[in-house]
Order: sequence, then structure tokens, then C-alpha cells
Amino acid sequence: MALSLTATSLSAITMMGSPSEYYSYGSSYAWVIVADIIACLFAAFIYLPIYYNLGVTSIYEYVDMRFGRTSRVIMTGESSELKDRYVFQLRYNSEIKLYFSPSQFCTMVSWYMLLHWP
Repeated sequence: MALSLTATSLSAITMMGSPSEYYSYGSSYAWVIVADIIACLFAAFIYLPIYYNLGVTSIYEYVDMRFGRTSRVIMTGESSELKDRYVFQLRYNSEIKLYFSPSQFCTMVSWYMLLHWP
């Protein structure tokens, strides 16, 4: 969980986009860094102890334990749809060229998530 949070905070898109955000909006973008620090502290001292004590390694396991398998499958589908929308926006509204379709990408991500669950 901690590594996932770190990878999300330090992604390549963040590294590429931060200079342009600073240029466009000035130092007010620094509040994003403050919010990231608060979010990391909140996750470290509130969420991680709960996950650790329950013996789960992901939010999907927690949802499965708390609400059942159906909720976990629905959550996976929603996550896959959000990723599909993100890739669609990335592909058609930016200069970045992707060599696969959004549905192919989401299928790969969904299978990866499904196969790597305990």
C-alpha cells in the first residue's frame, strides 16, 4: 500500500506535468504538495494500521472481507471503466500516441488485477 501511494505520487505524468503547472499557476501549485504530505500521513497513521491488523494487502481484499465478493467484482469493474476513460482521454485529447486501444489496455489491467489477487 505504501509503495503504491509513493508510486502514484511520483509517477512519470506528475514529473512531466508539475513544471507546466508551476509555470501556469505559479506557486499556488505548492498546496498540492502540502495536500500530498497530509494524505501520506493520514494513510500511514490511519489506514495502514487498519489494513495491517486485518491482514489484508489491498483495498480490494478489504472490500471483499467487509461487503462480499459481489462488491469486490463491482469495484473492479468500476476501476476498469475509470481506467478505460482515462486512456481514452489520453489517447484522443493529447499529443501522446498510444499503440493500443483503451479497451485492450483495460482488459490487460483487469486481467492483471484479477490474476494477482490472493
